[in-house]
Amino acid sequence: MNKNNGPIGELEEEVLSTIKHWWVILIVGLLAIGVGIWMLFRPGLAYEALSIVFAVSFLIGGIGSCYFAIANRKNTPAWGWNLVCGLLILVLGIILVTSPGMSAGTLIYYVGFAIVFGGFNTIGLAFALKNAGSSSGWGWNLALGIIIIILGFILMFSPLLAILTIVIWSGIGFITFGVSCCGAAYHLSKVKGIMKKS
Repeated sequence: MNKNNGPIGELEEEVLSTIKHWWVILIVGLLAIGVGIWMLFRPGLAYEALSIVFAVSFLIGGIGSCYFAIANRKNTPAWGWNLVCGLLILVLGIILVTSPGMSAGTLIYYVGFAIVFGGFNTIGLAFALKNAGSSSGWGWNLALGIIIIILGFILMFSPLLAILTIVIWSGIGFITFGVSCCGAAYHLSKVKGIMKKS
C-alpha cells in the first residue's frame, strides 16, 4: 500500500489496524459452526455432556472475542461493548465448568443468556464492518445478530419447549453465530486486501 500523508493516509492506517485480527473472528466462527452441526446430529445428548460442550465453547469464544476487542480498542468505537459481551460469555463458561451438576432448567437460562450476548456481539461486529468500509457485509451481520438474539430469548422464555429441544435450538444458534463471524471475517479480509493494493 502506498504511504499517503494527511487525514486520508491516517484513516487508511486506522482501518488496517482495525481489521488486522480478522482471523480471530474466523476461528471463533468455525468453532461455533462445528459445535452447532455436531449438536444437531446428537439430539439425545445428555445434559452433563451438553454442559461440557457449552463450557468449552463459551471459554474459547469469550477469550477470542475479548482478544479481538482489546486488539482493536484504539480504532473500533464498539470495542467496549464487544469486550463486555466477550467477558460475559467467558464468565458463563467458567460458571458451567465449576457447576457440573447444574439442572437442565438453569443450564437453559445460561445458554440463552450466552446466545443473546453473542447476538449483541455480532451486532457490534456489524458496525465494525461498517466502519471498516464494507458496504455489503455489515447489513447481513446486523440481521444475523438480531436473529441470534431472538433465538436466545426463545430459549430463556420458553423453558418447556427449550428443555425438549435445547440441543436443536442451541445448535441453530451456534451455527447462526458462526456463519455471522465467518462472514464478518471474510468481509474484513476483503477490505484489508483492497486497501493493501491501493
